[in-house]
Amino acid sequence: MTGGIRLTPQVALVGSGEIGLSEACDSHVYLVDAGGPLVMVDAGAGIAPERIEANIRSLGYAPEQITHLLLTHGHADHAGGAAHFSAQYLSLRVCAGRLTASFLGAGDEHAIALDAARSAGVYPPDYRLRPVAVAHALRDGERLQIGGCTVQVIETPGHSADSVCYRVAFADGAALFCGDTLFASGLVPLLNTHDSDLAAYRRSLESLAAREVDGLYPGHGLFMVGGGSAAIRQQHERLQGSIYLPPVLNG
Repeated sequence: MTGGIRLTPQVALVGSGEIGLSEACDSHVYLVDAGGPLVMVDAGAGIAPERIEANIRSLGYAPEQITHLLLTHGHADHAGGAAHFSAQYLSLRVCAGRLTASFLGAGDEHAIALDAARSAGVYPPDYRLRPVAVAHALRDGERLQIGGCTVQVIETPGHSADSVCYRVAFADGAALFCGDTLFASGLVPLLNTHDSDLAAYRRSLESLAAREVDGLYPGHGLFMVGGGSAAIRQQHERLQGSIYLPPVLNG
């Protein structure tokens, strides 16, 4: 039997296909305790969302306490579950970057590269994106005050055209929820898809390297509860210091 994993007093991991915490197609799904309201970062693929809900309850929370669902980008492993959570919990507001909001509202599978991923066997042949109305289309630099947390929106195209990161400032530090823009392992998150862009990624990484964060919470692989800024700057320096790419995400 699995359950949610508390990473810090404010942050828990409540979904992840990689470690068997939830359905195999799910990215990491994080739950943030904002001192009253709860914030969920990404929503998994939506194939078995009840497993994520059970993990939330295992930590002593109720999914009904979630006031905001922040999506890092529209890829189905991160955003496919948004329609379920939006329909199931009416007080929950789905928030995403402007491009993600447009793609998900239209159910545009090509825009989020789901057609390519499904053809490559990443998702079951019958998997389809459920459209969802995004309540709040976020702008670059926008700040949200949610409970005791301040959330800053940072547009970071590169992995996908619609990628955004969220810098969440707590009373005792800050964390970056970076989706697939950054991986703690140092992999470069470029894909062989129509909107994955190295030049845009270089600009996004330069912007992130100028910011101070403690925790670094990516959509896959290892996360960091401290030392986040140093890891970002190291990745930036590796990319700037060579004409050859560091290892690239494969899959």
